[in-house]
Amino acid sequence: MAITIDQFADRIKRAVQSGAIASAMGTAAAGLASHGQRRAVQFASVEPGRPIGLGVGKTGMLTSSLAGEAKPIRGGVNIILSSGGIAGQGTAWYARLHELGIGGMPKRPFLQPAIEELETKADHVFSMALAKRLRALA
Repeated sequence: MAITIDQFADRIKRAVQSGAIASAMGTAAAGLASHGQRRAVQFASVEPGRPIGLGVGKTGMLTSSLAGEAKPIRGGVNIILSSGGIAGQGTAWYARLHELGIGGMPKRPFLQPAIEELETKADHVFSMALAKRLRALA
């Protein structure tokens, strides 16, 4: 199927006006946040080649404190991965110590590798979600 530049511009305009682009971004971001949370849990647990073992065989409080969420902002969406509860004051206050290697503890990051993985996938995931919504407007 061929489409002219004017037809494509009209489709984009309708997608913006209808909220389809914002909706597609929100849906894609929520999926990425959920994926990031799962990967952070895997990194904090036991990942082949990364046997840091946080939360495994112990209380599991750190892995259960990991969260991924998508928050709408003006003109876009933020994907936030967090640990330790609200502002690090929750059930696993020590999450930051492991992630950053504070107080003589060696660095054992679990959020940063998950964030880096999301960064490599984000463009593709957002592009596919937007393409799907634009096809629906045809």
